[in-house]
This record gives sequence, structure tokens and C-alpha cells, in this order.
Amino acid sequence: MVNIGIIGYGFMGQKHAKEIKKFKDFNLLGIYDIRNWKNDLDKENGINTYSSYAEMLADPKLEFFLIALPNHLHMEYSIEAMKKGKHVFCEKPVALNLKKKCIWLQKNITSFYLYTRIADLIMIF
Repeated sequence: MVNIGIIGYGFMGQKHAKEIKKFKDFNLLGIYDIRNWKNDLDKENGINTYSSYAEMLADPKLEFFLIALPNHLHMEYSIEAMKKGKHVFCEKPVALNLKKKCIWLQKNITSFYLYTRIADLIMIF
């Protein structure tokens, strides 16, 4: 069972959460969103909520992070998660320009997977 955390619980984050719950090998363990009022919605469902991204990164039970934030935040949050040894799913685009994308790739240890949806693999590096 893979324990997953979602960063960003807006429209796409909620859509990803519904998809994750369909798979028996995935456990949606936590959600972080800057709009804390949304986090209350999932406390009833046994999903942890975090008051900060740093708190979420520090949780050793979370192995896998799904980044569902606005595009300009993808690279920063992905790199922070990878630095902590977390696996990362990042919505496209990884970065807003080629230079930033190259920086993102250099900071990634071995490989990354780019998905448009949770189940549709587009490319593997």
C-alpha cells in the first residue's frame, strides 16, 4: 500500500483524490491546502490534514506526493518533496519555461514521471 499526500485541494486536487480512492494499492493519507476550511471536509473521512507544507513533508508515513497546485508552484514544491526523499507526481507543466524545466530535471535524482491524469503516463525520463 502506497501512502499518498495531495498538495493543493482545489478542483484538480479533489478530482485526483476521487481517482486515488478507486485503487486498492493506494491510500490517500493526507491533504495540504492553504485554504484550511477545505481540510475540514476530509477529517471525517480519516484523511490527515496538515497546517503547513513543512508539516506534511515531515510525516514519515507519506511516501508519495501528488502536486496539484497552480502551474507556477509546481517546480518549487516538487523539488522540496524530492529533497525529503518523497516520490512525486506533478501535473504538467513541471515548469513555466525551458530553463526552469532543466533546473527541475537536474535536481531530480533519477527519474520523473509526467502525468496529465493519475492513470495516463505520457513520458518517462
